Amino acid sequence: MTKKRIRNDALAGALAILLSCACGICGGVFLGKAIVGWRHLFPKEEKAYELLTADVPLDVTEEELLRQFCEAQKDGFTMREKVDLLSAAMHREFSLLGIRMKPQLDIEFLEGSRQGYCEVRTGRIVLDAEHVRDDSLEACLQSLFHECRHCYQWQMVRLYDKAPDDLKALRLFRDADTMRAEFADYVTADEDEWEYYTQRCEQDARQYGEERVRDWIKLVKTAVAF
Repeated sequence: MTKKRIRNDALAGALAILLSCACGICGGVFLGKAIVGWRHLFPKEEKAYELLTADVPLDVTEEELLRQFCEAQKDGFTMREKVDLLSAAMHREFSLLGIRMKPQLDIEFLEGSRQGYCEVRTGRIVLDAEHVRDDSLEACLQSLFHECRHCYQWQMVRLYDKAPDDLKALRLFRDADTMRAEFADYVTADEDEWEYYTQRCEQDARQYGEERVRDWIKLVKTAVAF
């Protein structure tokens, strides 16, 4: 996922303070089971930033997520609540997609135009701190689902590589060979924006993220109605 933004050291420093304050105020567990960890990053030519990491159990149900979502919408989200809900949604999405890797969600300051990225071999997803702070939960969920889809694509490519030749023509694998080549020579938006957007893996992930957010909105409206 990408973004267009202008950032200077003063803004980045202010955001680091905001994150720190949010953690201090909302250090309690949002879902009652979250485990919160703090680390430090020392990027070259930049100040040290505190990173926010959330982890929640794998047995979170979609009904519980919707309940938390509806409750938080009434009073607005703190940064802590937003990250914990995103982390819970990530665990739930991995379960729905059948991905057996342990999910890990980190919030970091990302360079360039990225709103997020995933490490497909480990199941780690990183979302941009400014994106999480400034944009709606729906927008952040769309980025999250987008990255979850990339993890799923990688698993599909792995399965394709192990499948016998007589099964590789199945509809299940129709994009697998193309995505394997794209993963091997991936083009970022900062390198070539048009080529990035036209990669099959990105088209598929964008479509999936948009559809899943629409599903969530429908479920939330139904939950609120009752």
